[in-house]
Amino acid sequence: MRSVAKFTKIGESIAATGDQVDLISKTIPGLYNKPTLRSIVFNTGGGGIGKIIQSTALLNSIKETYTQQYKNSDIHVITPHISVYQSIPGIKKVWRTGDSNFYSIIHDMYNSFTWLQSEPYYNQKYIKGKKHLIHAWNDDMGLDPLRCITPQIHLTQPEIQSGITIIRQHPKPVILFQITGGTVRYSKNTNGEDIAHLPHMFYRNISPTIMQDVVNELSNKYSFIQIAKRGQPLLRNVTPLVDYDIRTLFAVIKASQIIVCIDSFVQHAAAALNKKAIVLWGATRPHCLGYDLHNNIYRKACPTPLCNRPNSFLMDNGPDGNPWRCPFGAPCLDHDQQRIMDAIFEY
Repeated sequence: MRSVAKFTKIGESIAATGDQVDLISKTIPGLYNKPTLRSIVFNTGGGGIGKIIQSTALLNSIKETYTQQYKNSDIHVITPHISVYQSIPGIKKVWRTGDSNFYSIIHDMYNSFTWLQSEPYYNQKYIKGKKHLIHAWNDDMGLDPLRCITPQIHLTQPEIQSGITIIRQHPKPVILFQITGGTVRYSKNTNGEDIAHLPHMFYRNISPTIMQDVVNELSNKYSFIQIAKRGQPLLRNVTPLVDYDIRTLFAVIKASQIIVCIDSFVQHAAAALNKKAIVLWGATRPHCLGYDLHNNIYRKACPTPLCNRPNSFLMDNGPDGNPWRCPFGAPCLDHDQQRIMDAIFEY
């Protein structure tokens, strides 16, 4: 649903929809009309880097929807991952979620604005596998129909060169891969040591053994670079990029010859950079979260193929509070090593 706020003076006259507008009305008392331009504020909401990359696909639709109505409007973005929006043309300002400076200066510049925000993971057609997440997001905000669902990432020339430099450090063609996604959370054990916890969306991750077999078979022809976070398993005979700056990783993705990944941020970034990837799917759906550009490999291996579980946004947890566990042993993640290598040879 589109959230729109039109103010004469906040607290006296307000026509609005959405909790965020109510929040602003309480945060910025005394906002008066001024004969200035209109601002479009797109709040991406929370989520991981992959979701925020997907949100960039909505920018063209936002512009087309509002350009005719507000020819002098500009676009602000509020997001937890501001690096994703860095250097994208047509954005007036990118604000980090929770930055109080946004609320403190907006009343000095604008007399009215349009607030766009929706949580697409709650869209019924997306949940039921009938609509891609980006289309669901676009529809929920009442925007003009999308012409395409391709996200966008814009890199500067120095950033592009940094990715090329990393790739050129390897003597053979590079296969960049990611086999684990999500945020790694830690707690302390009785000895004060960090214990890594399984992320809610771990049914996207594939076994390190499967990819290790691929590395062992092809290491005479290719060099391997692995993208990972601290606490995630690292393979042998690879170059690990652990907790690297996200813009650097974007540049490495752009410069890589071959990309093998799961349903995580790498596949979204590759699509945004027009780089074909081999995507190994598990419980999530390629037709709801993937791109036709990629070679999408998935296995219909159990009675509920592409079950889209667990869905952390729908609190899909077990009675013990831990993420839902597949009763069939997650056969959808048991990818065939030879099929992966065949996809690499066909790249």
